[in-house]
Amino acid sequence: MNPNVRHLLFALLTIVFSCSSLNHWTPVATWYYEISNTPDGTRYGHMIITEQPKKRLKVVMKATDGDEEVEVKDLVFVHRKMTGFMELPNLTLTITGLFEGDEFVGTIDAGEKGSFPIQATRMME
Repeated sequence: MNPNVRHLLFALLTIVFSCSSLNHWTPVATWYYEISNTPDGTRYGHMIITEQPKKRLKVVMKATDGDEEVEVKDLVFVHRKMTGFMELPNLTLTITGLFEGDEFVGTIDAGEKGSFPIQATRMME
């Protein structure tokens, strides 16, 4: 292969991979959430999403009015949709929602106790 062509191809591939990495979106961050219309009123806290080994994600929910952290189990991310569940004493909560840029909108389903909207915003580092 002609050296000039090889250099041109290398340059083009470098540009393509650089541009694709600039557009790479990730949910890994701390998100400030608000769960509305619960029996206890509006609840606030942080949804902390971290990357674990083998590119797996971990989500932990922490209310602002307590020290307890609850991990989202059976976590599934498909495109920008997240689903999973959380175990609380005598209660299982299911979270589903969609990430759109720096926003998350979804639902917390508490079974017989009802469903509650959740909104979250990515916190700037």
